[in-house]
Amino acid sequence: MSKRVPPSLHTLPIELIYRILDHLNEFSILLSARNVCVRLNAIIETYQPYQIFTILDLKHRSLNNDLFKCLIRSLQTNTTITTLELSGHHLNDEIARELGYVLQRNKTLTKLNCGENRISTEGLRFFIMGLKNNTVSDDEQQNCQLYCYLLSSVLDTLTLCLAWTSIHTEGARYLSNSLQNPTVLSHLFIGKCNIGNEGVRYLASVLKYNKTLIDLDVTLNEIDKMGVEYLADALSQNKVNRIFAF
Repeated sequence: MSKRVPPSLHTLPIELIYRILDHLNEFSILLSARNVCVRLNAIIETYQPYQIFTILDLKHRSLNNDLFKCLIRSLQTNTTITTLELSGHHLNDEIARELGYVLQRNKTLTKLNCGENRISTEGLRFFIMGLKNNTVSDDEQQNCQLYCYLLSSVLDTLTLCLAWTSIHTEGARYLSNSLQNPTVLSHLFIGKCNIGNEGVRYLASVLKYNKTLIDLDVTLNEIDKMGVEYLADALSQNKVNRIFAF
């Protein structure tokens, strides 16, 4: 009498696995099917609906800690998601630390929205450390864009240091856009970031209206007389106490 061998993920035809995946949404695939085994990961990577899965919108959805742990584990190796919306989840600094680990390894994510959460300055520090330690991406302007999305999510940020990060002019533009929104940011350090006169112009334009910034450090940024004039014009309409520009 022959012994019946039960079907296995290692032997099931790809077409049959595709049909199983057809009954799952992309979020379920990410959390439940990814990282089960090497073969299943390889098949999922060729599954067309998953290949175009670039936006994960979880705004105001109730996810428990176990689901968040699965999500974080899957995001570390994900290569499709570029936008992750996590606003309105009551996330704390512990989750921010885990997301910081994700940012160290994930080179695909370009937008991370953590607004309406309980993330403090300490949580922002984890994000920044994650981006600075990201060894698979050299796109520091992309990282600065992420900084700005994250800055808008922190409730009690007082100091933001991006010094020596080479964010360049485009990074200064991202920062100026972020500072147009209500914020409690009081100290901004972006020395040695290669922003130049044009980057100073972006920042000066928003300093005319920003009422919370106290200290601004833009030293070692190749700023000449024109850049100083931009800053002087902004200071005439702003209460910034100290600007370091040389």
